[in-house]
Amino acid sequence: IQGEGVGLIQIDGTTGSGQSVGVTGEDEIWGLTAAFGRLYGLTSGGRVVEIDPFTGATTLIHSYPGVSFYGAASTPAR
Repeated sequence: IQGEGVGLIQIDGTTGSGQSVGVTGEDEIWGLTAAFGRLYGLTSGGRVVEIDPFTGATTLIHSYPGVSFYGAASTPAR
């Protein structure tokens, strides 16, 4: 939805079908990672946000001025 941020979509791993969860309020989330039982997004504007997996709403964790994120990773132990 333009002006409201990117949407969070939940994909069924068995069927491949997708269902809209909600709008994040963030533009250009280029990396997603799950760690410590939470979902995080990283933006091209250098923001790290926690994403509510049930609504798509985000909470700013930290902003890194002058940094762009274009991916994310996590280890299986997390």
